[in-house]
Amino acid sequence: MSEFRIIGAGSPLVDYSAAVDDGFLSRCVPGCKGGTIHIGHKEREQIFAGLSGKELLRTPGGAAANTISALGKLGVDCAFFGKAGVDDDGDFFYQELLDSGVSAEYLIRAPGETGYCISLVTPDAER
Repeated sequence: MSEFRIIGAGSPLVDYSAAVDDGFLSRCVPGCKGGTIHIGHKEREQIFAGLSGKELLRTPGGAAANTISALGKLGVDCAFFGKAGVDDDGDFFYQELLDSGVSAEYLIRAPGETGYCISLVTPDAER
């Protein structure tokens, strides 16, 4: 077992963001502009299908992971503890930890999806 100066514990998330217009929201997204809703895999795939051809930014997320990644980039000896799915987003999250200089030896990988957040930003900067 390794020793670290800091170990962050949290929910590994993958954040997606894209610029859209108000029409996209009314056509492709359940809920109200400016709100937050929980969606499942089906709704996620429908939103992603609607974003075809648009730039979709993918970044690692979650408060603890963001903090630990920043510390790793600063050269602090640290690790992250959490549970990600055995999926493409989990692979992405894992690799991003490593690329930030963070140990991923405590990142548990389990069947299922890694958590995600989709932020859709309209021209008036509402998300």
